[in-house]
Amino acid sequence: MASFPTSRFIVDGNRVNRDREVRGQHQPPTSPKRPPAKGPLDHTGVSASVEYTPNPLNFLFEPSRYVPMVDRIIQYLEPTDIVKLRRVHRAFTHEGYETALRTQWNINTALQRYFKSPIAFRNRLEKSSGVISGTFVLDFLDRRRGRPLIQVIVDDRSPHKDQLVAYLLEEGYTIASEDRSDESSKFAGSDWITRARYERQSSPIHQKTAISIRYTSTQPIVAILRGGVQFNTALANFVTAIKIYVPFARWTFCNSCYHTINGDSRDPWRRLLRTTGRRPGRFEYRDYVPAYWSRGLDDGRTWVIPLNTDGVDAPRQPEYVLDSTSFGARAEFEGRVRRVVDIKALQHVGLKYQWAVCDDTAFLKRLQECVDKDAMESEEEKRQKDQNLGGAQSVSTEAFVPAKFYDELVRDWLAAATETMDSGW
Repeated sequence: MASFPTSRFIVDGNRVNRDREVRGQHQPPTSPKRPPAKGPLDHTGVSASVEYTPNPLNFLFEPSRYVPMVDRIIQYLEPTDIVKLRRVHRAFTHEGYETALRTQWNINTALQRYFKSPIAFRNRLEKSSGVISGTFVLDFLDRRRGRPLIQVIVDDRSPHKDQLVAYLLEEGYTIASEDRSDESSKFAGSDWITRARYERQSSPIHQKTAISIRYTSTQPIVAILRGGVQFNTALANFVTAIKIYVPFARWTFCNSCYHTINGDSRDPWRRLLRTTGRRPGRFEYRDYVPAYWSRGLDDGRTWVIPLNTDGVDAPRQPEYVLDSTSFGARAEFEGRVRRVVDIKALQHVGLKYQWAVCDDTAFLKRLQECVDKDAMESEEEKRQKDQNLGGAQSVSTEAFVPAKFYDELVRDWLAAATETMDSGW
């Protein structure tokens, strides 16, 4: 029985000889020979005259493209995946990150829902020593349009706290409610004294926008981290006029969980956090070991995102003051399981700015030594009278004005202490 040839093949544009197909003896075509390289070979074995083609991903960053490809790609990625994207192409480290800040994490765009001039609001926020915290910050980081509510934390001792309220009234907000912290909330560890809610109805078809201001008895950063205002780690993020801080980024975004801070099971935000896909976090093995984990806003575990500062006034105190904040963390299993964050406001007459540290005992002693030493070295007739009255041990500059301030020394002390800290969560 005769065998019939099969269909013809086309390889590299040339027909294969039919004789290869007869008698059922099909022979695979041989690959074409690569043309010899032109020019001498370098130490890698590649011709030096060969021209390399550009990286095929470079087109993503061309501004002339009609579709913002990088922005579209990042839109579908989680923050942790965006960090990993830097391994794909070097340009994602800079161009991709800057693109995300301009479009998807643009604080001015997010604040336009509440204010006609977001820049003016940020300036008033800095002037009043306030920060934004709570659900607005979490929704902003999740790139989700959430509840029309902004929570602002303001130090009740700030001399310019009324400027923020005056700006809200200029924006058309009216006060809706106001109450004071009762004894039960103080017993639970609350740091806020007064809470005021301002609302505005921009149009009949739009939902009301609300601004909730909580006046605290201490610095906002201290009240937030130790659970006196926010009850869990997922809501402990805060926004200043120039930066965003995420102290517990690994839990909030990498593990999609949260832990209760210095609170109990009556956390009013648990149901809301459940809608974001976050669950109560589990305690790890090292949490059961009686250890004390030291943390800080500059330890690399805190996500610090700089914001666009065009038109924003310079901060009243240097950035390193807030960035050097340190706090201690531990797990407590007596009574109810919870996270305990230890942080205190460092107050001394020798300081010009507001600091927050884990333990202020050693800092106060060293500051007192510096103040006493400089006071004793001055001439007796120039020495202030209140030095002999114990005014140097006061936290108020009205009682004693030192010869100089020692904020630079505090920064050096904190940096030295950080080198000996145990790395924690």
